[in-house]
Amino acid sequence: MPACSQTEAQGGLHIVEQSLWNAVPSYMRRMSSALKKHTGRDLPLSATPFRFGSWMGGDRDGNPNVTAQ
Repeated sequence: MPACSQTEAQGGLHIVEQSLWNAVPSYMRRMSSALKKHTGRDLPLSATPFRFGSWMGGDRDGNPNVTAQ
């Protein structure tokens, strides 16, 4: 059965919920602790060391369910 956009989005959200949702805050805390240890300053709340992107719904690889509409 060919994948549809909804299935692709659900799969992507599953990845976020199962891995990134907990991993990113944990890593940010570790980064802040290391920064404080070496500089005496916490990581600023406005810091954005990660940028996430996605190709979901944008792949025009021949899937008949992906159209210009």
